[in-house]
Amino acid sequence: MPIYARIMTDRKIEVSTGKYIISSDWNENVQRLHIAAPNAETLNAYFDAFLTKILQAHTRLFLEGKSITSEILKERIFGKEEKEKTLMEVVTEHNDRFEKRIGVDYSYGSFKNYKTTKKYLAAFLKYQYEKPDMLISDVKYAFCEHYFSYLTTEMPCHVNGANKHIQRLKKIINYAYKMGYVSKNNLLSYSLKFSPFNQIKLTWEDLQKLQVLQPDNVTLSQVRDVFIFQCFTGLAYADVSQLSYMHINEVMGDKTWITMSRTKTKREFHVPLLQPAKVIFDKYFPTCTERKGLIFPVISNQKMNDNLKIIAQMAGIKKPLSSHIGRHTFATTVTLQEGIPLETVSKLLGHSKIGTTQIYGIVTQMKINKDMQGLIDKLSK
Repeated sequence: MPIYARIMTDRKIEVSTGKYIISSDWNENVQRLHIAAPNAETLNAYFDAFLTKILQAHTRLFLEGKSITSEILKERIFGKEEKEKTLMEVVTEHNDRFEKRIGVDYSYGSFKNYKTTKKYLAAFLKYQYEKPDMLISDVKYAFCEHYFSYLTTEMPCHVNGANKHIQRLKKIINYAYKMGYVSKNNLLSYSLKFSPFNQIKLTWEDLQKLQVLQPDNVTLSQVRDVFIFQCFTGLAYADVSQLSYMHINEVMGDKTWITMSRTKTKREFHVPLLQPAKVIFDKYFPTCTERKGLIFPVISNQKMNDNLKIIAQMAGIKKPLSSHIGRHTFATTVTLQEGIPLETVSKLLGHSKIGTTQIYGIVTQMKINKDMQGLIDKLSK
């Protein structure tokens, strides 16, 4: 029977000692051969030396301040020169794996964010440490502190934007830990503090300005239609660009609903076509076969946002319009402000947890006035 040494650090591995014995000669209690077994003295001395080699390798790694993982320890025992992973190597590996899973359980938008984080990390290493890379085991609390300062002072990032980049870095370090590249996650203690902010949304007056606006330009007209549709359905850009006739169904008679899964989270949601959205839908639905079943002729997100700024100027709306503001408007002005419960709005938006919806739950002054009016009238009598 072969004799193995079992090593347990971050995980369990077994390495062969290269020795074989007769099983009846083995003493389970002392993990050595019985004294009376043939060659017991020689083999037991060998196993003692093998154990000593393991302990010495572990001690050397500890004194050198290196990560002690099962794989690295195994390589050191057998005289192989282990190569510890660097930060940018792991970032590249993580992003490459991420890219392959776009459309499976990740979105392209999230992948783009990780690409930006990689670019900022490379620039930070050069700025702070004057080198292109560093060992991933050296990425600790202090690294994040300096990185946060760099992002908010040297790069065009606000507090929440900087925290998002560090949040992605924490996920990458956790990936390295799970892959066994480091023996512990050095960033677990680093907490993120996002600042509350007011979501930009349109008022009913703004929506009215958009609805009466009739641009002469075909592209501007289509962008306006798609944006209004988003305002009254809550569809994100990725979802409205993929909306097809297959996602449309009738529930309870003539009530038309959209049923689809969010591109970002794959979570299914159902939202009714309110009258303003139904008007726009009826305008484009007859020609959807020309677009392979897609309801709208949606242009790229960047071009759409560029055109929305032109539309805002034409309509006299002094807000930096973007495609995502349509989703904000549906969540606040069209639903929450009109008394739709937060739980229902969360389902309509396709959020996986209600906490995500609560960022829209900052009640507007208009709703405060509306809610308090009854009490005001009663006390005024």
